[in-house]
Amino acid sequence: MKIKTKDITVCAVAVALMFILAWLPVAAFMIPVIFVTCLYRPKHGLIVGIFAGCMCLAVALIVGAGNDSPGMVALVCAVWVIPRALAGWFSAYAFAAAKRVVKGEGRMARMLPYNAAVTAGVLTNTVLIVSCLALWFPELVILGVKAGEGWWVLMLIGLAELMVLNLIMPPLCITVAKALKIGEFAPSRRAQAHNAQCTTHSAQ
Repeated sequence: MKIKTKDITVCAVAVALMFILAWLPVAAFMIPVIFVTCLYRPKHGLIVGIFAGCMCLAVALIVGAGNDSPGMVALVCAVWVIPRALAGWFSAYAFAAAKRVVKGEGRMARMLPYNAAVTAGVLTNTVLIVSCLALWFPELVILGVKAGEGWWVLMLIGLAELMVLNLIMPPLCITVAKALKIGEFAPSRRAQAHNAQCTTHSAQ
């Protein structure tokens, strides 16, 4: 499959945004992850999820998560990378499944697959991250609460993130994808071949 310059540019911008948003205390980094997963295939979702996890891992190590123990460093890597990778993967599969199930050209029918992607991605990330932190890093303070004691607070914050992203992501993804002609708005191969043929005939 030929990789277009436009696709490389979109993914590069998404990765750059991940690095910036990974420093925020909320899961804002999921915005570029979900955006890419809705535009491309599940394998791309897995790749950008891994990138997001590595970004968050780098931030965690910079601020002091883990210690000199190789086992603890490996555990930190697993906690920060694996949930993000799975979030990107599940998000892409949820989008693809919803596109097959939801039919119609109305606004709601077009937005629901994006909502499915957001829900799958954010829930996967929130449930796995909070569970791992409460189990292995109960004394870690996040957003003012200890992971072991205030896991339910972190879950509520995750649900708030889910509601916000469900509101902003579908129109954002559709608007940008339509403007750039990518994702579901990319010209099909048949249309591209037809346009090329018409251009050839016109030149002759």
